[in-house]
Amino acid sequence: MAKKDAKRTADTSYLGKLFVGKPLPEGTRFTLIVNETPAVDLYPFACERGGKRDPVSSEVRAKVVGKLAGLSLPDSRDAGWCVDRLDVLITARTTEHVESEAHRRLVPLIKNYLGQEPLVSEVDEVSRDEGVREERRRFGHRPSCWDRLVGIEGVASNASA
Repeated sequence: MAKKDAKRTADTSYLGKLFVGKPLPEGTRFTLIVNETPAVDLYPFACERGGKRDPVSSEVRAKVVGKLAGLSLPDSRDAGWCVDRLDVLITARTTEHVESEAHRRLVPLIKNYLGQEPLVSEVDEVSRDEGVREERRRFGHRPSCWDRLVGIEGVASNASA
């Protein structure tokens, strides 16, 4: 267990991943959605969907901010700024519900880009591609060139077949 804890950093925590890697303009809110009761430190941040959470004690806030020490955030923000804008939503969700919500949010963006209503397959493609990009970003995967995988000769022989 100690070995596992040694690898844990603010950047790899759930809150670190929620706060890092995006612009943080005024008006930003963060919602961590969990499908079970959160840890003691995060429970005071819980609220109902669409509701406002109760104020969080300075001790709880300081403890959470302390665990996020070292986060590199854009726009001259710090972990305390992000924690002050955090809500935890406790809700049971199925995979289908999450995918449906993603589709609902993607359709207007794709419609704006295409200038017309997107096909379901176009929304699925964007959703899949974003998932692949996020996974590559998180795990540091880099796509390899086809010619390096099979060799230049293999590409030439496949092209003539």
